[in-house]
Amino acid sequence: MGKIPVFYGRKNDNVELYLRDFKRACIGNGDRRPDDWLQLLPSFLEDEALRWFEKLPADRRETWDNLSAALIENFEPMDRYENLLGEMASLSQGVEESIGSYGARVEKLLARFRRHLHRSGGANQVAGIEGLVLKGFIAGMKPQIREMVKYEGANTFSRALEIAIRREESMEDSHHKVIDSSVEMGVQASRPEGSQPLLGTHSTNSPILTPYPSSPSHSTLHEAVAQLTNKISQLSLDLVQARRNPP
Repeated sequence: MGKIPVFYGRKNDNVELYLRDFKRACIGNGDRRPDDWLQLLPSFLEDEALRWFEKLPADRRETWDNLSAALIENFEPMDRYENLLGEMASLSQGVEESIGSYGARVEKLLARFRRHLHRSGGANQVAGIEGLVLKGFIAGMKPQIREMVKYEGANTFSRALEIAIRREESMEDSHHKVIDSSVEMGVQASRPEGSQPLLGTHSTNSPILTPYPSSPSHSTLHEAVAQLTNKISQLSLDLVQARRNPP
């Protein structure tokens, strides 16, 4: 049987490591259900952790997920405010990063800001920080996405993320259409005058693939696709600007 550890809530205690060891010990003793952990945990809290638990609202004690989340929220080491501000100032979507992944990173930063402000008595500053993070989030987007988010005037993080995802999906659709069109143009250009269609026949009259004598190189097609995609993106931005500033 495993010995269940005690959590004291001291400054240097690692709450997430404690919860991992607590669950492992419980499972080793046959208590495998979250409801079991919920009933056992209060018996293994001491000092500051126990005093905190006794003041915890009833709704935070109703489920294991609620209780463990509350424990982490209260006893996780607090980020330095200067570090959080530095991360906010350097927000930027990676070259190959999707807007969804970028948004998830910013959401985590927001959660850390909120936790810091609530624990340091600065809860009245949360709205201001959320506004600054929103500006940094938008500023760090890829240019084509950022222009659309600004054009639609997103004033909340969730709204900005929704618009950005929609814009990214539309850009991907345009890119695929350009590729299909470019490939088709390349096939047409490579077909010798008077040649047969791609589907030919052999002696049994069943369809077979007949390769063309020559075709554009992959690199040439790739360059053409990239150029057309850039032109389409620029045209989209020009249309946005034209709608915003009609003659």
